[in-house]
Amino acid sequence: MMFRCFTIVLLLLVARAGHAKDFQAVNLITSEIETVERKIAEGDLQHLGQNGWSLSQHFVDVSKDLKSDPAFPGLVRRWEKLAAKAAAVAGGHAKEILGDGVVPPNDKEREQLFEEVESACKTAVNTPRSATARDMKNLKDNYAKYEKALARALKADPAAVRHKYGHFKLFECEWTIAQVQLNFEDNPIYDEATTERYKTCGYDEYVLRRLKMGGKWGPWEVDGVPGGNGYPLDCKKHPKVSKLSGNMASLIKQEYNYPRNAVWAIAGPPTTGEQDLRIYQYQAIRVYGKDIEVQTSACGDKDKKVVCEASGAKLVQTYNVVEHLIARAEVHHGAARADRCKEMYQKARHEASHMLELYQSESKSSGWDKTLKYKTRNDGILTEAKLVAKLSEMASQADERSVGKYCQK
Repeated sequence: MMFRCFTIVLLLLVARAGHAKDFQAVNLITSEIETVERKIAEGDLQHLGQNGWSLSQHFVDVSKDLKSDPAFPGLVRRWEKLAAKAAAVAGGHAKEILGDGVVPPNDKEREQLFEEVESACKTAVNTPRSATARDMKNLKDNYAKYEKALARALKADPAAVRHKYGHFKLFECEWTIAQVQLNFEDNPIYDEATTERYKTCGYDEYVLRRLKMGGKWGPWEVDGVPGGNGYPLDCKKHPKVSKLSGNMASLIKQEYNYPRNAVWAIAGPPTTGEQDLRIYQYQAIRVYGKDIEVQTSACGDKDKKVVCEASGAKLVQTYNVVEHLIARAEVHHGAARADRCKEMYQKARHEASHMLELYQSESKSSGWDKTLKYKTRNDGILTEAKLVAKLSEMASQADERSVGKYCQK
């Protein structure tokens, strides 16, 4: 009798231990599902690939006792809905990847197809992210390569993109690329120099040299290649032909190809210098003409008074940046991305306010050039007064909208 009672107690203890184990498992799965559900609801799919795979393991080889737990069917339903919720947030090709949601049996060919797609997607994610138009293009090109790999896999075997629950990895990848794209679009792209060449009145300058030989100077020769040439100059300011030294005239005729009416002239006094224990005399000469090839400024403008971001004008750079940030803020406002909207307006306010403070102090210095004209990216060429006035307006708008609930409306 005593033995029988002991056996019953032991069985009850074992049952309770098994029940406690199942209870813990249910709690663990519930907690993991709730975490992933919350992150999806917040629009955050970071680490979804790992979290999705980890959750899947709870439903692959389920113990008999866990399957019989009253709470388990509800967990299965929540798990089955997770992929669709994540696909909706991921965007891109996520819904095509999800398909019917069925995860296929392991297969070498499917594995290879999936790995090709995943690798192409990771390459796109890892595109360098500096604020240049080149990097934006590289992102688009890499994403196009991923799309090509994905289309190939979907055509060969649509289920391959869900190999070992890998669709969660691809959802995360699609979402990450979308975030990278948004960041690229939010970051101001800085203008690069856009120079052009044209012909006008001006001059080119060269340097000739001659070697000292005993107490005399040898013949003139060309001293290397000029670092730059083509300087505009009013035709009325062209000098008359000056007397050339020694063999300069014959050397010019031999080395340079300019029209006969070009004017050659000595430019400044000669200088001397030593090179490899040899003493040379150097002389700058200029050739003036009506068809000298001249390069525009970095702004692509012939007027040297026109400055821009590419030429180093900080006022214009800030103007372009603030204008871009405000435009992006409005894009996010329209898409109900309140946080990004506010962030863009806060950055615009900071940039504009900081530059206006600098302008107030620097523009009062004696070296400030009031005659400059400012070439903006989208608003053409502005006077200093108009540019500062518009920058002040943008600063006020950004200040007003960076606080309060404007971005949430």
